[in-house]
Amino acid sequence: MFKFFLFFTLSVSALLADDSARLEKANTLFEKASKAALSDPDKSKKFYKEAILNYQFLIDEQGYSSPELFTNTGNAYFFSGDLGLAIVNYQKALRLEPGNSDVLHNLKFVRAQVIDELPESMTEKVVRTIFFWHSWSLECRIVFFALFNLVLWSLLGLNHFKTIPRFTQYVFSSLFICLLMGTSLGVTISGWDNGVDGVITEKEVIARQGNGHIYEPAFMTPLHSGTEFSILDSRENWLYVELLDGSKCWLPKQSLTFID
Repeated sequence: MFKFFLFFTLSVSALLADDSARLEKANTLFEKASKAALSDPDKSKKFYKEAILNYQFLIDEQGYSSPELFTNTGNAYFFSGDLGLAIVNYQKALRLEPGNSDVLHNLKFVRAQVIDELPESMTEKVVRTIFFWHSWSLECRIVFFALFNLVLWSLLGLNHFKTIPRFTQYVFSSLFICLLMGTSLGVTISGWDNGVDGVITEKEVIARQGNGHIYEPAFMTPLHSGTEFSILDSRENWLYVELLDGSKCWLPKQSLTFID
C-alpha cells in the first residue's frame, strides 16, 4: 500500500509564540484528518481544509517558508482533493531543497493522478537515456561522488609510496566518475533540471493557439488542474507556455499559479 511521506519537522522554536501555536494547530488538524479519512471522509476533508488555512496564513501573511512547511501544505491540499495546489507546494519545497527524495516521491505520485498526465518528450527521453545516472536519487549520487573521491585521493596518496599497476587508468576513471556525479549533483542542487514555472490550478481550462479567447483551442480537450508548464512569453493576461511533453499553447493567467 502506498505510504505518503508526512513532514512535521518545522522548527517551532524559530517561530513567534502565536505562529508556533498556529503551526501546532495546523499539524493537529492534519493528524485528525488522517485518522478520520477511513471512517468519515467528509469530516476528514473539513479538517484538511482547516489545516490548509493555518498553513497558508503562515506562508502568505507571516512570510514563513521552508521545505517542511510547503510539503505539509502540499500534503494537505492533496488529501483535500486539490492536485494543482499540491503540486505548487511540492515545487516550492523543491525550490528550497532541490533533490529532496521524499518530496520528489510525493510529486511523482501526485503527478500520476493528474488527468493530463503528459508523457516525456522525445528530447527528454534521449537525454534521460544518455545521462541515465542523473535519474538516480540524490543520496545515491552523493555516495558515488564521495566513494570515487576517496578512491581518487587514496590512489594519489599511495602512489607516493609504491608503484601502482595501471595507476593512470585508475586515476582518470575515478576522476571521470567524480566529474559526472559532481556535475549531476550541481545541476540538481541548483534546480537547473526543474524548469517548471507554474501549474494550472483551475479545474479545467481551454488552451488556445493565440493570446485570446478568439483563437482556436490548441488541443482537442481542455487542460486540467495539476498540469505543469514553463513560461516562454507573456502578453497582457495570457502566457505562452511549454508543457512537460514539449507541446506549446497559450493559457489565461487567472487559471494559473506560479511557483516563484
